[in-house]
Amino acid sequence: RKNYTGTWIEASWQKFLEGVGKSVSLASLGIVSSMISSNATTALGVALNANSTLIKLDLGNCGIRSVGCVGLSNSLGANSSLIEISLAKNQIGNEGATAIGTLLKTNSTLVRLDLWDCQIGSSGCVGLSHGLGANSSLNEIRLAYNMIEDEGTTAMGTALKTNSTLATLDLGYCQIGSSGCVELSRCLSANSSLTKIRLAYNMIGDEGATA
Repeated sequence: RKNYTGTWIEASWQKFLEGVGKSVSLASLGIVSSMISSNATTALGVALNANSTLIKLDLGNCGIRSVGCVGLSNSLGANSSLIEISLAKNQIGNEGATAIGTLLKTNSTLVRLDLWDCQIGSSGCVGLSHGLGANSSLNEIRLAYNMIEDEGTTAMGTALKTNSTLATLDLGYCQIGSSGCVELSRCLSANSSLTKIRLAYNMIGDEGATA
């Protein structure tokens, strides 16, 4: 496992990526609390397409914004080894979340996805949910501390009607109201894989709790 922190300069980043692409033993990579530009994030995705050993990638709190996330997601289309990705505490927003959703439609290896506190709103959750509905590998998604609200929650529920692999879903602190919780509950009656769902610190009220 390799862990890195700090600010990267272009020359050192390029040399680092060359090593990642050529590595035949690297299984886990953590680049946390660093500042990675959008171009650098996209370049990382390209390097990972050449890597066939990495299974865990942690890019938590790296200043990654929507453009970088879109580039990373597009580049990861050919990767077949990663099973866990964390983008927690980045500002990927709705565009980034939608790009990840597009990736999930064709990816069949990712098992765990951490999007905790990523400034994802309802439209981003809708885009992510479209990908989840077609995905056949994800086991866990963390979406806590995003503003997905009722619209995003309803879309997530719709995705769970067709998804048959997700077992754990974290929707804590997501500004979910009673109507969103009701719709989610209705959809879950058609789901046979989910075993754990977290809805802490939302405003689901009595109606949502009853549903």
